[in-house]
Amino acid sequence: SQLSKTPLFLNDYRLLRKGLIEEISTDYGIFIIKDDTLFSCEYSINPYYDINGVGLLYFASYPIISDKCFDEYYQQNYNLQTIYRDIFYFANCNSTEKIIFKLNSIEEIDNCIKTTVSLFRQSDNQILSRILTIKQKIE
Repeated sequence: SQLSKTPLFLNDYRLLRKGLIEEISTDYGIFIIKDDTLFSCEYSINPYYDINGVGLLYFASYPIISDKCFDEYYQQNYNLQTIYRDIFYFANCNSTEKIIFKLNSIEEIDNCIKTTVSLFRQSDNQILSRILTIKQKIE
């Protein structure tokens, strides 16, 4: 069977990939999409646990890399629990690449932290993913 129309999330993905969308609406609110860089750092891939059997970055590594780099920025005395995450995958990289983490936006609402992050391949500045996350502070 065929779909009668394109699902909304797929349309958002295409628009985001082309840079033609300014916000994404989710069940957890609206995420503003911007290319601002509030913080950036370099991540060195660990081939023993970041790379899969064909020599590319595990898709499961993207949120881990994002969390590790965000922790370098947000050094507070809170434990943070992820309560929402949406990842838009655009590209991949091999084990010899370095990844550039960019924190594009951060918003603190009550006991939650809402972020938009971009991961880039350092060698050619190709965007790998956009990651939308909400973390809850646990004291």
